[in-house]
Amino acid sequence: LRLCCNNCMYCIRDYLLRVATLLRTIVSQGIWNERPWGTPSYVKALRASLDAAGFHTTQIVGSDGAVGNDEVVAMQADPAFSAAVPILGAHYPCDRKAPASMWELPGVQKIYWSSEDNSGISGNWKGGGCWGRSLLQNFVKVNATSTISWSTIWAAYEPWMYLGSGLGPSAWEPWSGNYSVYMTVWTNAHVGQFTEPGWHYVGGEGCGLLPGGGSYTAMVPPASKFSGTGQKASDGPRSVMQATGTDITLIIEKLEGACLRCQVPSTTSETVSFKLAPVYAHVTSLACWLSNSSTQFVRLADVPVHAGIISVHVAR
Repeated sequence: LRLCCNNCMYCIRDYLLRVATLLRTIVSQGIWNERPWGTPSYVKALRASLDAAGFHTTQIVGSDGAVGNDEVVAMQADPAFSAAVPILGAHYPCDRKAPASMWELPGVQKIYWSSEDNSGISGNWKGGGCWGRSLLQNFVKVNATSTISWSTIWAAYEPWMYLGSGLGPSAWEPWSGNYSVYMTVWTNAHVGQFTEPGWHYVGGEGCGLLPGGGSYTAMVPPASKFSGTGQKASDGPRSVMQATGTDITLIIEKLEGACLRCQVPSTTSETVSFKLAPVYAHVTSLACWLSNSSTQFVRLADVPVHAGIISVHVAR
């Protein structure tokens, strides 16, 4: 236990306190990157050390690699351990599912994240497709409410097998002032430019997979823009039926870009239709933006709403 606490203090003294000098808030802290999750005693000691150092709001992300049933069972047996880990993080979940026991056993319901993702093979449209698909389908398939890109900005020497992954921009020779903007910036923009911090994915019929491949995902404003729900912004996915009808974002994708660790799906063109909730009865059209391999983030003609229904042809 003393070694465990020493490791905790090393983490806080040599890492978190230095990071805190650059950032106003540290939202989360993993246990060990892509290693066994450790022991309940270590995690509880880490939580106590974070609190003692003033990081009361910094949440611990368990696993941070692969979520195992043994960790979930340990949480069920040790309520203090479970309380210390509000989030479970998997890396590159793709089609992998969270352990069934995470959702079924009492006392271990957790927030689920893809705590490392976006290992695109290159910074071209294939890489952009990898990131855009992961960003959206991670929620549709495994209920991951956060997908974190590794990494954000690159400044590294060639050659390295992971060069070209991440969001970009990249600067192979940062001293020259030259940099490149990856295609991932544009697929990311279809989420980031039409939501704000605190918005929520919509569960149930608000998301799903398309018959011809690809997915659709709806996002709505936080609780402050919902009427009569009594819910906090951190309560998680909600029904769009609770919205005030002020804003909604619907993202439809058929992205086939190759990921380093995930299979490439095939898709076909199709026309899809969606019925808006009654709170959007006043909406007559939706703004529409498009990105593909030849054009990025271009505004198209608005999509008309007829009797609460929109129809969109989505090309492969």
